[in-house]
Amino acid sequence: MPEIRFLNENDFNQYRQIRLAALLSDPTAFGSTYEEESRYPDRHFKDRLQNSNGRFIVGAFIGSDLICIAALRRLSNQKEQHKAELVSVYCLPEYRHRGMARKMIQFCIDQARQIEGLRQILLAVSSNNQQAISLYKSFAFAKYGTEPDSLFDGKEYCDENLMILMLKND
Repeated sequence: MPEIRFLNENDFNQYRQIRLAALLSDPTAFGSTYEEESRYPDRHFKDRLQNSNGRFIVGAFIGSDLICIAALRRLSNQKEQHKAELVSVYCLPEYRHRGMARKMIQFCIDQARQIEGLRQILLAVSSNNQQAISLYKSFAFAKYGTEPDSLFDGKEYCDENLMILMLKND
């Protein structure tokens, strides 16, 4: 059974490795590129791992090995603080289809429900990634739009489905 927990600065080496692996193995799933992020200094990755004000990165570990990551980022503008974005969901290929990503997403949703004033979680997912879309729908995320040509890798454009999960209706 994996251990799921908040990542911190002590996890930065493994976090950097899995983040770069994600950008190499699934480049159409992310807005950033391996080339960009491989040049970032260590401080950049350490700063991402600061857990504060509804912004955090979680990881699934088997033993001491980080095998899956996901991030929740609460929006910071005053009029948007009721929203957060689920981003950077990635599981190493050899651990896929074992429910790891599902457990991490559930952990993020459970944590989000405890954040005062947070009402919704947004995400964007490649329109051709049916497996991920099905996973998000299983948590009651609903599609509310499509951003045409959202990402461009230098050769082809990719549309993204925009999805939302309403946490609170008060």
